Amino acid sequence: MKLVEEKVLQPPYSIGFCLGVDWALPADAETLFFMKTMLPEKDVPWGVIHAEMNDFALLATAIGMGASFVRVGFEDSPFFAPGQAAKSNADLVERIVSLVHQIGYEVASCDEAREILGVGK
Repeated sequence: MKLVEEKVLQPPYSIGFCLGVDWALPADAETLFFMKTMLPEKDVPWGVIHAEMNDFALLATAIGMGASFVRVGFEDSPFFAPGQAAKSNADLVERIVSLVHQIGYEVASCDEAREILGVGK
């Protein structure tokens, strides 16, 4: 958040909490709650990158806390539930979309995501 305070980082920007990688903060709900309190502004888009995850529990927690994005893919982990690996990245995406819908939210289109994150086409 120091970059925001020093005006090096200016809107539009988003913040991704990368949890669970070597030498990073642990990927758990307590860390996520703490990190969210550190956000410089209420309306800044934020999300979670959870390396080596075994299930979608932390991603579900982030979505419930108002995350603008979550990341899935084999580069992070093939698992969507304990001991259950996806067959493809598309399978992971389909499962997280289903989870988002089950929680009661919608998934942004590509154009909507670009607008939320403040990035061009």
